[in-house]
Amino acid sequence: AARTKANAEAQKRELVDRIKLLEEAHEVAAEEWEAMTQAALAAASEEHRETLRRWTEERDDREQNLLDAEKANLSDRHAAELEYVEALRLGADRAKAARNV
Repeated sequence: AARTKANAEAQKRELVDRIKLLEEAHEVAAEEWEAMTQAALAAASEEHRETLRRWTEERDDREQNLLDAEKANLSDRHAAELEYVEALRLGADRAKAARNV
């Protein structure tokens, strides 16, 4: 009977030790899972930031192209207006010169 009781106690201790090992393994796995989750979130955040950066650059490029086109349009219009004003001035100078002759 004493031997059976000793065997039962040994088995009980062995089970308690296994449970502790399983609990520790579970804690380690949970910590590893948390670390992997955080790493995945960080990677996703980095990818998200990169996507936003790329979209922002593309938007800025489109806006700059629109501004450049508008500037070119204004420059062309301004040049045409200057040519027109110069032509008017030359015409007025000729008319004045013709009257003075």
